[in-house]
Formats: sequence, C-alpha cells, structure tokens
Amino acid sequence: MNTTPDPAQASSASAALGQDIGTVLTGLVESSRDAVELEIRKAREQTCLRPEEKDPQTNTAWIGLAEAPVASRTAANRALDRMDQHLLADSWEKKNEVTDESTRALYFRKGDLGATAKIVEGASRPTLEVIVTSPCAEQPVEHRMQRLEIDADYGKNSKYYDDGK
Repeated sequence: MNTTPDPAQASSASAALGQDIGTVLTGLVESSRDAVELEIRKAREQTCLRPEEKDPQTNTAWIGLAEAPVASRTAANRALDRMDQHLLADSWEKKNEVTDESTRALYFRKGDLGATAKIVEGASRPTLEVIVTSPCAEQPVEHRMQRLEIDADYGKNSKYYDDGK
C-alpha cells in the first residue's frame, strides 16, 4: 500500500496550512502593535529531517516567527496580554503560562497548530518572540517547500523553494 501523498493534494494542503499560519502570525503582530513592533522573520515550510537526510522536502512542517526587541518589561507584558486576548477570542486553548522574575511565556493550541509567545533573555536586551507551528507531515519526493510573501527570505533563490524563480 502506497502511503505517499498525491503531489497535487500535498501541495494544496501545505499551501492551505501555510495560509493558516500566516493569518495567525499577522493577527498576533497586529494585536500587539500598540505595545511592540514585531517583525515577521519566518513564514515558511521547513524540513523536519536531520541535515544529513536526503530529500528534506519529504517531511515538513510550517513555522511562523516574529520578534522584536523589548524596550520595557511593561510593553512586553502588554503585548503578551494582547496576544493572549486575541488567541482566546479566536478559540485557541491556553495550555500553559509560565511567569517568573525574568520570563513570561504563553502556550496555546488550536487543532494541530501551536503558538508560543514569550520574552527571551538576550545578551544585550530581552526580545519578545512569537512562534506558530504545525506538526510534521509526510510529503511526496516531488514536493517543493513553500514560503509566504511575508517571510523575510521570500523570493530568494533556493534549491528547495520555488518562490525565487
């Protein structure tokens, strides 16, 4: 029995999942705009396989990443509060919240998608980071990974992405 997905169906399903990730990510960026200016860094499908594996496009997941330097802890917490409200209003389930003197992290789930928003301590100053992910999925060998136009690398030539062509 062949369990490899049909290439056209896999591409369509992946594109739809990418659009979902992009919608959630841009919604989180917008919801927190009055507190921080998050910049979208990634909105792409990427391999779930180890670097030494061949055909990295045969097992992929989507990731959306936005981040911003934190000017103040108050602004970062206000942004996290806005994201919390935004996701809850959109029927996401809050799985956990971790808060201590230096960190605050929110964890959400909606169906197969996960979202994390957290303050990350850096060498020079803290950063607010938002990550939205999908689970890994098997893809046919013909599959081409995809990036959304909001991805920082969209349009760059790549062996595995078609948006640079």
